Amino acid sequence: MAKKESIVRLTLDQIRDRVARGEDQTDWAAVDRKTQAELESDIASDPDSEAGAPVGTWVRVPPGFDVRVVKKSA
Repeated sequence: MAKKESIVRLTLDQIRDRVARGEDQTDWAAVDRKTQAELESDIASDPDSEAGAPVGTWVRVPPGFDVRVVKKSA
C-alpha cells in the first residue's frame, strides 16, 4: 500500500507561516463544537494518551533522544 504523503521536517517559523496562510489541516470549527465531555472522552480513548497516569510513570527525556525508544523501555 502506497503512502498518501511524505513526512517532512519544518521549522517552527515555517509552521507558523503555513498556519497564517491557512494551510493547516485542522478543522477548527469541529474543534470549537466539541464539549468538554467530548474532549475528555477523546483523550481517554486515545491509547497513546497518558492523561491521568501517575506522575511517577512520566519520564523526562533530554533533547536529542528518540522518545519512541525511551517510551518502549520505560
